[in-house]
Amino acid sequence: MIVRKSYLSHLLAFKDKKEIKVITGVRRCGKSTLLTALKQRLLESGISEGRIICLNFESARYKALKTRSTLHAYLTDKMGAPGETDKFYLLLDEIQWVTGWEEALTLLRESYAVDIYITSSGTHVPVERSTFLGGAFVHIKMHPLSFKEYLQFNPIDSANFTESRDTLLERKFLDEFLIFGAMPPIAGKNMAADALETTLIDIFDAAMARDVIERNTVRDAALLRSVVEFLAENIGNTFSSKKISDHLSTGEKKTTSETIDNYLTMLEDAFLFHGVKRYDIKNKQHLKTLGKFYMTDMGMRNALLGNTVNPAPAPALKNVIYFELLRRYDRVYLGKQGSYEIDFLADSYTDRKYFQVCPSIPDAAALKQAIKPLESINDNYEKNILTMEKRLPPSVNGIKVINIIDFLLHHR
Repeated sequence: MIVRKSYLSHLLAFKDKKEIKVITGVRRCGKSTLLTALKQRLLESGISEGRIICLNFESARYKALKTRSTLHAYLTDKMGAPGETDKFYLLLDEIQWVTGWEEALTLLRESYAVDIYITSSGTHVPVERSTFLGGAFVHIKMHPLSFKEYLQFNPIDSANFTESRDTLLERKFLDEFLIFGAMPPIAGKNMAADALETTLIDIFDAAMARDVIERNTVRDAALLRSVVEFLAENIGNTFSSKKISDHLSTGEKKTTSETIDNYLTMLEDAFLFHGVKRYDIKNKQHLKTLGKFYMTDMGMRNALLGNTVNPAPAPALKNVIYFELLRRYDRVYLGKQGSYEIDFLADSYTDRKYFQVCPSIPDAAALKQAIKPLESINDNYEKNILTMEKRLPPSVNGIKVINIIDFLLHHR
């Protein structure tokens, strides 16, 4: 088990705090493994195993614990009478399958000394709601592996290669990362390409079945699949729900914009896709139309489309960079500056940065064209060009020029 240290450190920073730790993310991105690593750390710190209660609500062993009352009764039986001074640690996996779990945990927190950690493979856990758990929670958004983490699963044995480490990273591991993605179950596995593709399809189908179709009682799974394939084909393109419904209605499938909107919400709720909204930089306002979608994992996307040989480099790289920015910043938008489009506007609570992704910049004319959208922004926030090129100057007219591999591995 390779521990994802950044997530584990985040959890441990809030150990023994009153806030409930809420971990959300797409199915199979590593939430259960994170809880396992947390349990190990708790044991190593001297906490007895009897004080750590681990439940996975997708396990047949706990299929009876699907209501507030049954969960509350089970946990109180495990912990005994209230008022004991020793703390219990509750590690509750896939909590969304328990009806009324919020009330159960609130009651337990009022009566017992407990430190609670929960996971969910969807926004069925309503963390954006201000009244959620009385506001006493910490939300940790978990994603598939970053490129830096991916290399931990794929250690480089430089003795077997004559090329430099940077060249090896670019030619081998980044290419594999773009093709087969970053889901922990496939990372570092010495498997044939067709076996990796089959595994990725299985992961995707499980997420669709449990977290989209079953959770939302979807009746037309074939239409939903068509919507998924459209989104996967068009990552990084602007379109509306009407455009999708018009496209699908040209065939035998007749649908409406309202149905498409519902499906898009379901897919976002399951973290299979992320919708990115536009922000008008000049007028300082959010725009409601012409957003984009990126898929949580490029491997699932390529396997779904049968395109695990040579995905288009620009959309693939933008997809990877979008999720890297999500790991680093509080909010990520598409930028609109007059007639120009800025690939990404990344906001934190104290800063803002702009990013334009240009995989290939073959000459000075192309570089001049690439920086135009960023030059049009009249503010003093940091502006960056991300490219696969290595021989460009580090900055042009105050705009940073960063190699994409360097950005993924080093730059903050």
